[in-house]
Amino acid sequence: MDITVYAPVLIPTLNRYEHFCRCLESLEKCSGADKTEVFVALDFPPSEKYQTGWENIDRYLAEKETNNSFGKLHVIRREHNYGVGTEHGNADTLIADTMDKYDRYIFTEDDNEFSPCFLQYMNKALTKYYNDERVFLVCGYNPGIAAPDTYTSNYYITRESGSPWGLGEWTHKRRAYQEYYSLEKLKALLKDKQSYLTLKKKQPHCIDSIISQIKRSSLYGDAIKGVYSTLFDKYCIMPAISLVRNWGFDGQGVHAQKHDEASMNHYINQKISQDRDFYFSDELPEIEPSFIKDSIMASPKTTRDWYKGFVRIIDVWLFRHFSYVPKSKYI
Repeated sequence: MDITVYAPVLIPTLNRYEHFCRCLESLEKCSGADKTEVFVALDFPPSEKYQTGWENIDRYLAEKETNNSFGKLHVIRREHNYGVGTEHGNADTLIADTMDKYDRYIFTEDDNEFSPCFLQYMNKALTKYYNDERVFLVCGYNPGIAAPDTYTSNYYITRESGSPWGLGEWTHKRRAYQEYYSLEKLKALLKDKQSYLTLKKKQPHCIDSIISQIKRSSLYGDAIKGVYSTLFDKYCIMPAISLVRNWGFDGQGVHAQKHDEASMNHYINQKISQDRDFYFSDELPEIEPSFIKDSIMASPKTTRDWYKGFVRIIDVWLFRHFSYVPKSKYI
């Protein structure tokens, strides 16, 4: 499959200097980097805590702007703090501005490391599934999938979608669910009986994510995509072997808590493809492969976890029946 259109890559960042350098430089080594435009949105530091990392990234980008291997590197320096997880945050503004000019794009957080074939995989998939309405996302990360021995394809279709660890989107498909990037819309979904029952039956964790966003007054892009895909029967394309490694479990991210050493080592040592080229195997079956996620992102339930689950049930009940937004600790 020939690539006729190379999607721009969008990277919001702020102060995670080492992560960002690793991310950009691994992307620079990808096949097709010389044909790819990269847009980096450097947010303004909200406090002194972020100043040093921000200054390091700013200096680094000043050098990369004049010496890089991309088709073109664009740096957007915010003049005030846009923040994360809001309708007009740094990432959402970057995406909105890109959608005005391009019909597709690749988005990544700044703590990802890419396989050499990542861009090739993304651009081929964005072409291959452009007109397929059942597919609304292309993800480069594989969270660990137990596929049947009879399944030999090098990619698959799944509902496990929305991971910002390297994803591709089409502008017209993003516009179809853009309205869900709103706390008011999420509140309405939780109140709507049919939507609530659909989520409860198919993906109960989506209900937890909605109540969490409401309580925090913050939007989680991956969770919103999960809600949309569940309600409207949408799917995501993922590679059989991960093309992305995530380094963000050190507690530096806004939403990510610091993991223990064993968990962090698991992620940073995760195998990713070293191939420079990606060739899609035969067409996918018309039904979703019934793969089971491994325990990579799971851990044994503790008493605290069970308690948190109980609190969530109460929180949802209070909101749905009394429009009360709980302030409980466990969200």
